[in-house]
Amino acid sequence: MGLMGRLLAIVAMAVALDMVANAFLFERANEFSVQGDEAERIAEHLVIAHRLLDEAPVDRREHIAVRLTTGGFAVAWAAGDVRPERNVQLDALAAQVIDSEPELRNAALRFTLSALGQRGDIHGSMALSDSSSVHFSIEMHTARTLNLERIAVLAVPTLLLIILACVLVQAVLAPLRRLVHASAHVGSGQPQPVEEVGPAEVRQLIHAFNAMQKRIHELVRNRNVTVAALCHDLRTPLLRLRLRVDSLAPSGRDSEALFADIEELEALVGSMQAYLDGAGESGPRERVDLAVMAMTIIEKEQDLGRNATYSGPEHLDIMARSLPLRRAIGNLVQNALHYGGNVALSVSRNDNDYVISVEDDGPGIGEEMLEDAVQPFVRLDDARRRDAPGMGLGLAIVDRIARTEGGELVLRNREQGGLSATIRLPLALHDPTLINQA
Repeated sequence: MGLMGRLLAIVAMAVALDMVANAFLFERANEFSVQGDEAERIAEHLVIAHRLLDEAPVDRREHIAVRLTTGGFAVAWAAGDVRPERNVQLDALAAQVIDSEPELRNAALRFTLSALGQRGDIHGSMALSDSSSVHFSIEMHTARTLNLERIAVLAVPTLLLIILACVLVQAVLAPLRRLVHASAHVGSGQPQPVEEVGPAEVRQLIHAFNAMQKRIHELVRNRNVTVAALCHDLRTPLLRLRLRVDSLAPSGRDSEALFADIEELEALVGSMQAYLDGAGESGPRERVDLAVMAMTIIEKEQDLGRNATYSGPEHLDIMARSLPLRRAIGNLVQNALHYGGNVALSVSRNDNDYVISVEDDGPGIGEEMLEDAVQPFVRLDDARRRDAPGMGLGLAIVDRIARTEGGELVLRNREQGGLSATIRLPLALHDPTLINQA
């Protein structure tokens, strides 16, 4: 069923519900009655009012009606058969009063319930012998309950309509939410087809999305294969060039310049291959001790005499691709050591994510350049030292690995100086316990 069909169905349900509720209300009102002594009291008041007003001259009837009015019983006389419009009649109560006082049988007695918003009194009318009418109002606490039922019955269809609408919207939006989630990962890793469920229009949209992400994946994969092949093929001529330059043995300054150019080209090729490998499509996620991995990286830097520290648990298991994740942490550590001269690495877990934080005491990055810092081949020379190695792919590789793992890389400048780089990996994708339960 399409969206229009579902909307029509919910409108039809609302109309049917309203009809059922009103039928119940009128049936409940028609059966409304009071206790015997209460019916006799009402009948007594009405018989007295009917006799006095019917026998009184016309010019005295209004005055007599005022005299008959008490705290719980109001009477008014009107020339002609003028009856107020009431939408709920109390036929059972009228029959009960007539049974108590048969004299009222020919008085065209009618009881109605007060309109919504009023106190819930009983109103009514009866005819005199000259076709004029007597209107009365009786204050009854039991009638207020019936009036509250009217409000409830009128409110129930609206509430149920809202509930039905929420259920329908949730059902319609469920595949759309999955579509939104899948769209955030288009181009990252293997495409995950979205199940084609929901209304016809939504299924068509999901089908088109699945076809689109498949085409995008093929384009990305072909591009990566092409660039990877070029990088691989470039290594051989670069190696031959290095050997030839070495065999020619030119003057010292020229030789150093040539070797520097070759090393720069080799660094470019290596960075490109590392960037392409950052997609992490080489295998499934496996159980990895994130804490041990981080401590191993820090201990290696400490062995080289560098200012590196680790804080966090001794063990923290996650489900991840080990090699790309190690490369990402290593890149951040090397970045911090080069620009800040020190690095503080920490790993932790909160209610939503695994958090890998790398901080340094360096110059940081200009606020206006934080977003550009993760773009490929971006060199932040104005914010960092110009003697930086590499081709500007370090943070781009980390960002790509984080996104491939379903997480994100967040860069921010520390208040006390330096840069903080944080990788957040969602528990839903990396918690071994949740994955095993699923």
